[in-house]
This record gives sequence, C-alpha cells and structure tokens, in this order.
Amino acid sequence: MGLRGPIPKPSVIEIAEGRPGKRAVNSREPQPLNVAPPMPAHLDKEARKAWRHVCPILLRTRVLTEADGNILAAYCQVYSTWVQIREAINKKGIGALLQKARTGFIQQSPLFTMERDCIQSMTTIGRELGMSPSARSRIQISDNVSKSDVITDAIFG
Repeated sequence: MGLRGPIPKPSVIEIAEGRPGKRAVNSREPQPLNVAPPMPAHLDKEARKAWRHVCPILLRTRVLTEADGNILAAYCQVYSTWVQIREAINKKGIGALLQKARTGFIQQSPLFTMERDCIQSMTTIGRELGMSPSARSRIQISDNVSKSDVITDAIFG
C-alpha cells in the first residue's frame, strides 16, 4: 500500500509560501547542495541539449540540487523522445495521426498516444522541478537570502 495523503513539500518551499497551519518545520530534512548534478552519460543528443538548456535556468531559480540529477535526466530524455515523435508527425503530416486498421476502420495513430504520454510526463516532472507558471507562483525566494539561511532562520529564529 502506498503512502497516504498528498506528497509533502520541501521545507524551503513551505517556508517561502508561508505556514498558515503553523506546523513545525522538518528540522531533519536532508539539504543537498545547490549545485548542478553531473550530466548522465546515457542521455542522447537531444536530451543533452535539453539538459544544457534547463540546468542553468533551474540553478538560477535555486531549485536544482545535486540530488536532482535523475529526475532532470528523466525530464530531458522524455523531452528528447517527444521531439523525435513530433518530427515524425511533422514529416508525415497531420494525416499521420489517423490510420486505417485491418478491419477498415479509421483509428488513432500510436504516435498521437506516445506524444500525449510524453507531454503528460514532461508536465508532471516539470511541476516537480518548478518548471510551470503555477508551480513557480507558489514559491517566493528572496534574491539575497540563500535556501540554507531561510531554513536556519525558520528553525532557530
């Protein structure tokens, strides 16, 4: 059986959003360094391009840590797959989304389903990394205060 309830937010995000419930902050939450994780060797060319584009953005917004390499790699690889699917659809034209089945009926192409799944995965992973407008709107980080200072101040006053 899975864990119950919504996924807990990191303490930094909860502090930045405010704590309306006045619950105690998790003082034992792991605090990975706010540095870029190494790019995995298994990423393909398009995924590497996405990594080099997204990584600096996430570092500037102070969301990326050394522990986020796998989730960022998953995002970049799904992005790469989506680009390949989109190129195949563009090459065949919009007619590629419909095909005739053996029974003679028109059915949706698997490319459309694969594209939709990639977009859904990118949206879900991107939300985890704060890459959507709604995810960013919930976070407020001061320019002159580091994440560790925010946590230290919240815990120890």
